[in-house]
Amino acid sequence: MLFLTFGKPSREGKKKILKAPQRFQEALKTIETAGANVKAFYAMLDPYDYVVIIEASDPTTAAKLSALTSSEGEVNWETYMIIPFEEFVRPPHEIGFQTRLRGSPFLSLEETPSSPGISNRF
Repeated sequence: MLFLTFGKPSREGKKKILKAPQRFQEALKTIETAGANVKAFYAMLDPYDYVVIIEASDPTTAAKLSALTSSEGEVNWETYMIIPFEEFVRPPHEIGFQTRLRGSPFLSLEETPSSPGISNRF
C-alpha cells in the first residue's frame, strides 16, 4: 500500500535539519526498521516543507510510523493512503465486488444500460 505524507517541521526542527542533515538518513532508517519503504522524499514550498511517498504493508503501520516520527516534536506529519490510478479505474468485478452501485460507470463489454438489473438512469 502507498501513503503520501506531508511534513511541516517545528521551529526547532528547522534549526536541527539545517545543522544536522544526517537526521534525514536517520529518519529513513527508522522507517525501514518499522517495515516500510521510502519510495520518494522531496522538499517543497508551502504549506508543507516535505512530501514523502511511503510503501507500507497496511494503514496501521503507516499510522504508527507517522506517530513515531512525530513523537520527537521536530516534524508534524499528515499521512494519506493513495491508490495508483490504474487500480482506481479498474472495474469493480476485477477486484472482487459482486454488486453494482446505481449509476456506476463500470460496465463490462457484455453489459449495456438495457441489460436486466441495470437501471437506464445514469
